[in-house]
Amino acid sequence: MIDNYLPDMRAQYEELPYPERKPLDETKRILMPMFDGIDRINHICHGGKKDFTKNSRILIAGGGTGDSTIFLAEQMRHSDCEIVYLDMSQASMAVARERADMRGLENITWVHDSILNLPSLGLGPFDHISCSGVLMVLEDPDAGLKALESVLAEDGSMHIMVYAEYGRFAIYMMQNLLRLINHDTADTTQKLHNCRELMNSIHNQHWFHFAKHLYIEQRDIEIYDLFLISQDRAYTVPELYDYIEGAGLEIITLLYENEGLGNLLYEPQAYLQDKAMLESLAKLPLQERQASAELLNGRMGKHSLYAASGSKPQPDSRSLDFIPSLPVTTVNVEAGYQQVRQAVAAPGDFVVITVNVFNTNITVKKTPHVEGFFRHLDGNKTLREIFDRIIAANQGGGLDYDKLSTEFEDLFVAMRKCDYLPMRHKSIPAYRTGEDMVRHRAY
Repeated sequence: MIDNYLPDMRAQYEELPYPERKPLDETKRILMPMFDGIDRINHICHGGKKDFTKNSRILIAGGGTGDSTIFLAEQMRHSDCEIVYLDMSQASMAVARERADMRGLENITWVHDSILNLPSLGLGPFDHISCSGVLMVLEDPDAGLKALESVLAEDGSMHIMVYAEYGRFAIYMMQNLLRLINHDTADTTQKLHNCRELMNSIHNQHWFHFAKHLYIEQRDIEIYDLFLISQDRAYTVPELYDYIEGAGLEIITLLYENEGLGNLLYEPQAYLQDKAMLESLAKLPLQERQASAELLNGRMGKHSLYAASGSKPQPDSRSLDFIPSLPVTTVNVEAGYQQVRQAVAAPGDFVVITVNVFNTNITVKKTPHVEGFFRHLDGNKTLREIFDRIIAANQGGGLDYDKLSTEFEDLFVAMRKCDYLPMRHKSIPAYRTGEDMVRHRAY
């Protein structure tokens, strides 16, 4: 049935499976795309109360060479969760299957077909759908998103990544130029040769010259997908909202592509300090504020988001039956908690916490009991249990749950913005840690 595709697109990914992956690398590491972390998905999309270990189903739509598939299947290894991989490229699927075999993963169903055929394949419904870097290379992205929506469970969620227009300005200039240069050749090697020659020939006042250092060392597969792809469109923030809502979905939150930045860079205050300008922008609706942030940034090359068929409230930090923890993408969990405790114990009126490998920092005012909060934070205790220990250590201090919740509200707001302390309800089993998944690598 796989006849619903652009021939040039399928030919590209059969010849050049993307992204380039070597199955033997599974013996060394596990790649962990952050937006596929079950902890983030549950916190942001399901209020921290979804138990993915029981009778759940997750679709990776356009699974490529398997990054999202392997990570999700590894997280769900010891559970009753079915991971469904779908892709139109046999070559890409072969790489993904070999990676799964290397890790001994047996919870994946493999489907060789087109996203556009989903409504008639009888695969759904799905509790969560992950679709990264696929919809915008379809001939009809609207049809692709509607096909995904047709197999989404009523209370299900999606992660979607599409390209952002302004940050790819130089890329699209090169794409258009290369289509003219390569108008009379279909040979992949010649196209790649022309592309590299062009990259080295661009004069130093050309827009691409200022971004050249980001791409010049890329491998052939990445170069082809960036500059020689036959179909590719991008979205501004307003266009993105129209696109998602056109399929009957709502954006839960926009997310920046780098670990730990959450939706921080979709806020004007990430770029401006002028109080009058910020007050003026604060009067705008959320979508317009986010549009201004995209323009202020100027370099966003991707938009990532979670979406659902309706609004999804996140865990309330005043509900004390939730368990905060470090993200599952944290490789050394104990070292992560220790690093936070040391940051909080440092002298000064503010706490500066480094949340990722990019050295992104969260700064919050040091309140009287914040050190106690992080001292007891371990990924196993509920907020109630943490608060009980703080209250016990401050007997006679007049502390209660409401006072501590109020004290920590700014902290929780900052953490939510960068997706740093996802919460799960105490009824939800602990997630597998990145550390555990690294230990379980293939041998």
